[in-house]
Amino acid sequence: MPLALVFTSAPRGLAPGRSGYVTVARHAAMPTRLAEQLESIGTPHGGPGGATFTLRSIEAGGARWRVLSRFAAAGLDHTMRDNRIAHHLAFPEEEVAALPPPADVARRWTGWLDSWQGEPAFLPPLRLDLRPGEPLIPCAAWREACASGAKAAWLVAGGGPVARSLSGSLDAAGWLRLLAESGALLGPGAWDAAFTTDSAVTGSAGFAWRCQASGGEIELALARSLPPPEGPDARRASLGVAPAPSLRAGTARSATPSGEHTPPKAPLALAGIVAATLVVLLAAAWLVLDRRAQPVAPAPATPAPSTPSAAEIEAARNLLRDQRALAEIAELIQRDDLAQAARLWLDLDRAAPAFAQRNAEPTLARIRSRLAASASRSLAARLDAPSAGADPARAGALAAEADAVLALGAQLGIPDDAAKNGLAEVRDRAKLLASLDIRPTLIARGRWVTASAGPALPSSADFDLGPETGDEVRRFLSEGLAGGPGTVARGGIRLVDFRHVAHRDPRRPRMAEATLEPGASSIYAGEAVAGGARPSLSLTVGTRANSVSLNLPSRPTEAFLATPCALELVNAAGRRLCLVLLPSGASLEPLRLPLSALSADPVTQALGAAPWIEPALASVRVSGARLGIYPAGNSFPDRAIPSLVSPPSQLDTTLLRLAAGSEPAMPRAEVAERQRRAREGDARGAGAPWTLRAVNLRGEPVLTLAEIRD
Repeated sequence: MPLALVFTSAPRGLAPGRSGYVTVARHAAMPTRLAEQLESIGTPHGGPGGATFTLRSIEAGGARWRVLSRFAAAGLDHTMRDNRIAHHLAFPEEEVAALPPPADVARRWTGWLDSWQGEPAFLPPLRLDLRPGEPLIPCAAWREACASGAKAAWLVAGGGPVARSLSGSLDAAGWLRLLAESGALLGPGAWDAAFTTDSAVTGSAGFAWRCQASGGEIELALARSLPPPEGPDARRASLGVAPAPSLRAGTARSATPSGEHTPPKAPLALAGIVAATLVVLLAAAWLVLDRRAQPVAPAPATPAPSTPSAAEIEAARNLLRDQRALAEIAELIQRDDLAQAARLWLDLDRAAPAFAQRNAEPTLARIRSRLAASASRSLAARLDAPSAGADPARAGALAAEADAVLALGAQLGIPDDAAKNGLAEVRDRAKLLASLDIRPTLIARGRWVTASAGPALPSSADFDLGPETGDEVRRFLSEGLAGGPGTVARGGIRLVDFRHVAHRDPRRPRMAEATLEPGASSIYAGEAVAGGARPSLSLTVGTRANSVSLNLPSRPTEAFLATPCALELVNAAGRRLCLVLLPSGASLEPLRLPLSALSADPVTQALGAAPWIEPALASVRVSGARLGIYPAGNSFPDRAIPSLVSPPSQLDTTLLRLAAGSEPAMPRAEVAERQRRAREGDARGAGAPWTLRAVNLRGEPVLTLAEIRD
């Protein structure tokens, strides 16, 4: 079994007197020299999420070890600084032959640690518990990424790995799947292929397979248009069939369905010959004794069995391969996995075009008619999961998957129908989510007050939050504070641009460390600075004052004071809050959403936010107001309580008032068209464009946050 080591930032390590980045856990049997080499690797990982995996070959303690490592962000350490964790598994060289490919072990092992809690310790014996995994051959992930499973053979040659760099937008799990499939072509030799899932942070030295965001020898986005490789490895990667056996002395061994030779059956054959001989002798004796007078006709000569030629054996194997591929395609269609069925069909068409043409009906017709609808259902269901919007990388991966299926459809000639348009709409939803930063957001309306103490001193600008917003921010900053007045805790603070709901500022600065100081009736949060210098950004909330203060090197411009911005805060408990500062008279850009952002309750038919966009809308609050969804033409005459659910009566009332002319003017033809769509059950279209608005306590709309239209 492997030996493990955990390396992270901690107040104490296993070695006495050490702190900071140290070994906090390992197996006592691990050689000291191996532990030292693993510590020297550090924690190469970029970004606050995800993970980076590597495989290395290390000589230590008189032996060679295969070291599988995972590096990840680990929140904040005991000093409130960003932390990283490295978790290593060191396998003795003689043990890896019985294991799956290392990339498959990395993605399926359930024991990877995201952080270390508690005191340093020596680890108990480790169990290599792996999650259930799907077959690696045929290479389905390569087929999905590059349009052909055969392209997994780009990384192998002559039974060993080929040094290659790959680039694309995959996450670590996606890279591991590709590397696992290529490794499966090598068998135990996969453990000779050192790899990294992010060479930008680990470096490329010593790694045969190097994954990176861009600039690789194999660019996945471009690889789809490149021809697949040829040869036994490529055929096996594409269709899961081993290469044909070689012929010796003019004879051939029969092949099992898996492509392996059947064992020789000489003992059974010999027994059969003996039994047959005895039967013949007994029959001859009976004939001699009972039919002496009758002449015996000579038995006809048995023709000698002919040995099939190498070409005939190869043709039979190819036919078996093609029939197995066709059966797998039928099974995929039965399971409604039309995308995989389409990829395998294209592989089959390239490998055996004549066979594919003979069997195109009805298989190809089924794929063409169902591909877009099947992929649209699958992707929409995954997009509706709450975690999709919270993880832009995951949403981006779903968008890329939808693009890949649309490209498959173009190759197969699927019809331009509603199903294809629906798939493109799901793709656009995923792209929109990938562009957003969904986090708890509080919008405060107020005004800036500026002052200047002279040309030699910085100018200041203060934004008054008001008591209601101040109380809410104070409750947020109080989370995780263990002491009373005079204690100091650490958090985070930065000022970013803010244009619309869940806006992601592409130029946002790095989160600065913040000092959190509770007082008797207030809490202060400001950039941590040394030597008594004035922080450029600070916030004070309490019973007397509730304001955000900026200290600027020059007097702020009128454009700055009139533009919305956001103060992003991290409290001592590690939670985030985006505090939007909206100056008086300013407004936000409405977030543009498709009609699919609304879904109808199956019982009441009330319209509300669809699951895929609900986390983005539900995360926003406006100080002194409530949010509501309204159809076009609504003029708020009833002072109704705002709600994120619009009942059918709201649309009916709005259309009646528009028809009577009591609502703001709308052309009669447009009103009639809206009424027709409502009668036909298209409430979303009848009320479009719908708006998400903040409405104050007097029932007056004060801010438009989103527009939902065709």
